[in-house]
Formats: sequence, C-alpha cells, structure tokens
Amino acid sequence: MKRIAYLILTALLITAAPLTPRPALADLPAPSKQHLNIVHLGDSYSAGNGAGDYYGPPPCFRSSNNWGQKFADNLGGRGGKYTYINRACSGGKVADLLSPRTLTWARVGVVTALSRDGAQQRLKEDRACGVTPGDDDVIDVQYRLTNLPPLAPLKTFTFRCEITVAPQADAITAETDLVLLTMGGNDADFGAVVMSCFAQKAPKFVPYLTNGENCRKAVGNAREKLSELMDALEGDIEAYSQNPKDDSCDGVDRGLEC
Repeated sequence: MKRIAYLILTALLITAAPLTPRPALADLPAPSKQHLNIVHLGDSYSAGNGAGDYYGPPPCFRSSNNWGQKFADNLGGRGGKYTYINRACSGGKVADLLSPRTLTWARVGVVTALSRDGAQQRLKEDRACGVTPGDDDVIDVQYRLTNLPPLAPLKTFTFRCEITVAPQADAITAETDLVLLTMGGNDADFGAVVMSCFAQKAPKFVPYLTNGENCRKAVGNAREKLSELMDALEGDIEAYSQNPKDDSCDGVDRGLEC
C-alpha cells in the first residue's frame, strides 16, 4: 500500500476554552505531487457542527465551512490542487473510526399512506431522511414509524430516521496523501464539561449543573481518561495501517491484498 504521506493527529479531549484547530500550511512539508488527496475524519470539531452549509447525513452536521475545508481551500488558493473528502460526524467516538455507526434523527412531520409498507415506500422515494444508501458513506437508512390516529381511509405515522454510516477509515485508500483527524472529546464526555463549566446562560432548569464542584469533577474525570483514549486512538491507527481496507475485493484493484 502506498504510504500515507502525513497524519495530523489532533486529540481535542479537554481544553479550558475549546478552539477550532487550523493546521498551518507552513508547518507541513511541501507535497510531493501536484494533486493532494485529503481525507478528514473525526467528531464535531472536524465535521463543523455550528458552521452551517451542511451536507451528508443530517445528524453528522458536516459543514462546507469546517476547518478542513478551509485548509484545503487555502491550499488551492496557493496554486495547489486537491480532492477533499469529509467523513467526520458529530458525536463521533474512537470506535467509529473502524466500526459502522447508526445515527438516529427524529423528523418533525407525518406521513400518510394506505399501509405501513406504503408509508415506508413513500419516505424512501421522497428521501425523507436526506440521504439514501450509496450516498457518501451511507450504507443503510431505516424509517421507524409510529402510529397516529388515522385519517380515513389513510394510515398516519410520525417517523424517525436511523442512518448507518460506514467506518470512517474506509474513506482512506491507497491514493490518500493526507489524513486530518480530531477525536476523543466524546469518549471523555466533553458534554459534561460544557454543562458543568460553561452553561451559565442555559435555561432555568439546568443551572444547578453549573458550579465549581461539578466542573472540577467533570474535568478530572476527563483527564483520567486521556491516557487510555490516546492509547486506543493510536492503537486503532496502527491497526489500520497494518490492515487497510481493501477495495480490490469490490472489484477495484488498488494493489492491496484481500
């Protein structure tokens, strides 16, 4: 397998004030070829949650304004050519690098049909979950229906989407030159740190969560997990480097062994 040229591993586990990382072009070696193939993996920091202009599976909140895309655009602005693939997904954990993940997305709306099967078919035809199997890294989409009082002669349902995405590392191929990655914050329960330390302006029913004692406890619990999480992340990267995904088994010969 062609050696992956660079690996930027930014473990955003716990910071006093979370910042969006931006790798500096000046810190990277000059690419050895004119066209750079970039793959971006990770969690919400990489996906771009909150940056708008989302695409892909809706629960992932992949943004065309995320830091990886800005980095690639900056590279392009300097005359470089690139291919950029983003497989990061909000809520991502270390295990999602090498294992499929099922995302639940509740839609506010109803569907009517003569039968449950008819409702399922209508949702599929309307792409009601925003994606369909075969889009990007989507490998399955299920529509979970809940009955509502019928509108005779039709049956009425609310629904939620269950979207299964492939292991993020599947996006890495023999042609990949650069992998961008942030991972670990969700494994360390960064949400508890946010709620305990930074939620002063939250609604009235949650302020009791935000105090010095809870903040110290949440940060302490996260710090205790840092070493274990880094070992797990490095172990997954090492395991993948030794046993990469083999696309030749799907009929595309990339010079790898099955």
